[in-house]
Amino acid sequence: MERREFLLSASMGLTASLSRATLGAALGLTASGSNSVPVSIDLGKKTGALPHFWENCAGSDRTVVGLREQWRSDLVRAHRSTGIKSVRCHGLFDDEMGIAARGAGKYNFMYLDQVYDFMLDNGVRPFVELSFMPEALASSNNTIFSYRGNASPPVRWQDWFDLVNAFTTHCVRRYGIAEVSRWQFEVWNEPNIAFWAGTQEQYFELYRQSVLAVKAVDKRLRVGGPSTAQLDWVI
Repeated sequence: MERREFLLSASMGLTASLSRATLGAALGLTASGSNSVPVSIDLGKKTGALPHFWENCAGSDRTVVGLREQWRSDLVRAHRSTGIKSVRCHGLFDDEMGIAARGAGKYNFMYLDQVYDFMLDNGVRPFVELSFMPEALASSNNTIFSYRGNASPPVRWQDWFDLVNAFTTHCVRRYGIAEVSRWQFEVWNEPNIAFWAGTQEQYFELYRQSVLAVKAVDKRLRVGGPSTAQLDWVI
């Protein structure tokens, strides 16, 4: 059974399991329905357009999974079925992507090009999440998930700046500023929970260095955030 069919059947089963008394109680009615509340609907009122926010972006696995044929076929199908415009992945800078696995100043964008080329060729833009920390730049071995995304700050902020700047420069050279200026960039993923092993102040510095690195390539590039979860840090 497909996920959509499962959700539909589950919701229908839940609705059927609710008794009339349960529904009545939820609506504030007695068993006889005597405490009914009148409801009026203005059918002449213009409501306007319904923005399809769900078509703007879809979350995915880590970036390297974009090299798999199953992921690629799923992306094409999702784009055709839902019209999604961009895809956001974790682990852009994980060692399995090979971008900075050899250390500071030594970059390899071969896997990145294959993933981004496929996305753009099929009408989907990258939603760029700048994470996690390459092991060669990391200040600790704090990792998350089975694929060991490193959640620690860098040993040197300059190394992180150089990495983000080199990545952004590469994307603009390969795809053009007209294209990349339409992308969304964000710094890390929900650093106020388990995805960040540093302090709040260290994340703010990570954010600052990231924005400076991206904007140094072209001021038209857009960086959003902070990309925090809806809990913990109070700013």
